[in-house]
Amino acid sequence: MCRSSRSNFPGRFLRHVNYEVAGLSDPTWSSFRSYNLPDRYLRHSGYVLRVDPVSTATDREDATFRVTS
Repeated sequence: MCRSSRSNFPGRFLRHVNYEVAGLSDPTWSSFRSYNLPDRYLRHSGYVLRVDPVSTATDREDATFRVTS
């Protein structure tokens, strides 16, 4: 489970189950599908993490992460 603080509600947290899937842009990396909104993925845009629908090649690249230990 991932917990992130919400900027517009300090002290409240978002809760998401870790739904790691094969990377949308590179299957050897990882993407994270939203549990609550299964058509959306965690992605970065403008140095901000967002949960958005993914439809373009750029969206798929932005939603693909290398997981390290």
